[in-house]
Amino acid sequence: NLVADNVTKVVGTIGSSTDNDYFKLNVGAGKTLKVVMTGPTGSSYDYDLYFYNAAGTQLASGTGATTSETVSWSNTGSTAAAVTVAVKRYAGSSTTTPYNLAVTR
Repeated sequence: NLVADNVTKVVGTIGSSTDNDYFKLNVGAGKTLKVVMTGPTGSSYDYDLYFYNAAGTQLASGTGATTSETVSWSNTGSTAAAVTVAVKRYAGSSTTTPYNLAVTR
């Protein structure tokens, strides 16, 4: 899913044990991408947050034991970069209780 440059909030669900969500964001030269994830609460949920570059190399991650993660990455290059933000299930799932991503760049 491509996320427009003006979007600051993404809402999604992890509906099964094989469900992972991917969002592509553009990060301008000299800009920092920060994503704060909050999700379903409770000990049965654990979602992790990852950033990947266009080649699939992991740039950053948040893999704590809950659904609250904060991940940042700075584009130190001289041109815009495409970053894929992945929300991956470690434990738990729900089609009715969403997670939220607060995006700044």
